[in-house]
Amino acid sequence: MSPTPVLYINHVSNISGAEESLLALLKGLNREVVTPILACPPGDLADRAKALGMVTHSLPLARFRRTHNPLTRSAYAVAWVAGMNHLRRIIRDAAPRLIHSNSATAHIYAGSLARKVGIPCVWHARDLRPLPFPAQSLCRKTDRVIAVSDAVADCLAASGLSRPTVTRIHNGIDADAWRARVTGTHVRAELGLAEDDRILLMAAQFVPWKRHEDAIRALPKILEKEPTARMVMAGDDRLGDHPDLQPHIETLATQLGVRDKVVFAGYRDDLPDIMAQADLLVMPSDAEPFGRVAVEAMALGKPVVGTRAGGLPEVVRDGETGLLVVPRFPESLALACLRILGNPSLADSLGNAGERRVDELFPIRRAAAETQSLYEAMLHPPLKWVHA
Repeated sequence: MSPTPVLYINHVSNISGAEESLLALLKGLNREVVTPILACPPGDLADRAKALGMVTHSLPLARFRRTHNPLTRSAYAVAWVAGMNHLRRIIRDAAPRLIHSNSATAHIYAGSLARKVGIPCVWHARDLRPLPFPAQSLCRKTDRVIAVSDAVADCLAASGLSRPTVTRIHNGIDADAWRARVTGTHVRAELGLAEDDRILLMAAQFVPWKRHEDAIRALPKILEKEPTARMVMAGDDRLGDHPDLQPHIETLATQLGVRDKVVFAGYRDDLPDIMAQADLLVMPSDAEPFGRVAVEAMALGKPVVGTRAGGLPEVVRDGETGLLVVPRFPESLALACLRILGNPSLADSLGNAGERRVDELFPIRRAAAETQSLYEAMLHPPLKWVHA
């Protein structure tokens, strides 16, 4: 039996958490079962997919933002039709048996079109943000939904999506490959850090819900007890949606007198090396859909200090693999960081438990197998008996 061609659609080619998770899934799929085909704009994602030996199609898609401007809405409608026409041609050429949308924006295009051409479609829901009209209506046009966490599944149900339509599949990582990316390169000197500095790593895009502000506000209290603590913020504004956020955070750090204790490292390809030298990972997000970076940190034996919100509690076990606090409460965040920094045996215990949890619950082979099982159920639904 020949493998099933599946068309994966992503609306951007910039690499962030959703794209890393998609690449991990594509790498983990059994090629004897699935032949993956990727459609996305030209760029890093397309290049990395090609390096995995995948067929890729260039698909420039417009991104949409909330607006009440009628002219902007009209422009969006024109862009949507153009994207639909382009995608229709790719579907004709690729002849997939199933379509997999990797984001809500991608599904705005794929959901409607898949129904028109009679191809089953699954939407991979990776966000906790409510969708505006008409995006919410368009995203309901799907056969099945993969939610990256129970929190996302609950959010979808609250928005009116039928819960039986939704399957929760946690993201997975190739932990061995992630660990192998630690080269031992001395990154401290490059980042301007001393050998005895305690590194608190926040690896996140500069978007408001990541709550960089709370990490900065926690730092003065941390420095009172741990004067060698340094906050390394790795990440940038990948899509250019919040150009004022990082300058605001830098200004706040200056106002609080901790600017020289914070390293704004930008987007880093050597994140595993930085993470390996960090004392802990800080995640102050107030609406984390899943928390892939927490899984990556745990795979390297690093304790996580995060928030008891969104999908993060499904990844980090409070008191077992990290410490969880109330979101938007910098003082509580600081106390949790200090508890780990001041207790090496606790840090080791949390880190070791985190490694075991990743290996047991978040391997990419598990996520890939569950996804393939969902494909099978979509393509070969059980027979329904009809009584005469």
